[in-house]
Amino acid sequence: MDHNERDGQESAQDRAETRGTIMRGLEALRRAPHRDHVEQLVDLATLLADWAPRMNLTAHRGPVAIAQRLILDAIALFEVLPSFTRIVDLGSGAGFPYLPVAILHPEREFTSVEARSRRVSFQKTVVRNLGLENVDVLLGRIESLEPRLGDAAIAQALAEPERARDYLLPWVEPGGWLAIPGTPDSLATPPPTTEGLESFQVRDYRVPETEIPRKVWIAHRTT
Repeated sequence: MDHNERDGQESAQDRAETRGTIMRGLEALRRAPHRDHVEQLVDLATLLADWAPRMNLTAHRGPVAIAQRLILDAIALFEVLPSFTRIVDLGSGAGFPYLPVAILHPEREFTSVEARSRRVSFQKTVVRNLGLENVDVLLGRIESLEPRLGDAAIAQALAEPERARDYLLPWVEPGGWLAIPGTPDSLATPPPTTEGLESFQVRDYRVPETEIPRKVWIAHRTT
C-alpha cells in the first residue's frame, strides 16, 4: 500500500467515525436531519481539523473530537433556545455555535461578527465550500460596526456575562431575545437584567456523546 492509499483509507475512516459520532448525537437529540446536512457537518469537522493546527482555531484536535465538543455542543444549545428567524453570533471565533445550526436550518439567516481576520477567513472558506447561502460573515470589532438587527443574538465565550449582555443588546430588535451560553461555573451568577430587558432565565442542557453539562442565560428585549 503506497502513501496516498494509506492517507485515503485514514481519511475515509475519519469521516466514517465522525459521521457516526454526529448521527448518534443527533439521535440523542431526537433530530433526523437530511443526509446532505449530515455530510456538511462532517465536512465542517474535517475542515476545522485541517485548519486548526495551523491557525490556532480550537484546542480540539481531529474531526471526531470537533464533532463531539463543538458541533454537537452547538446543536444541543440551540435545542433549548427560543425560535428565531435571523440571529447574530457575536465573537463567533471559528464559527461556533452558529455554523452547525446554519447547516441544519438553511431557511434561517445567520450573521457572524468576528474581529480576527484568520478566523473570518476560515468561516468564509466553510461558507464557500459548503454552499451556505444563509450566512453573512462580518470582519470587525463589535463596538465599531453598525449593528444589524436580528430577532436573536448570541455570544459564546466573548466576555464575562454582564459585559457580553451589553454587547448583545444593540443587535437585537425589540421583542427579540439574547443568549449567553456558558458552563455551570461561568453562569453561577447570571448577569442581571438591565434597561430594555425582561424575564431572564437560565436553562440547563447536556452535550450528547460527552454528557458535559452546560447552561445558557436568555433574556428578551422590550424596547
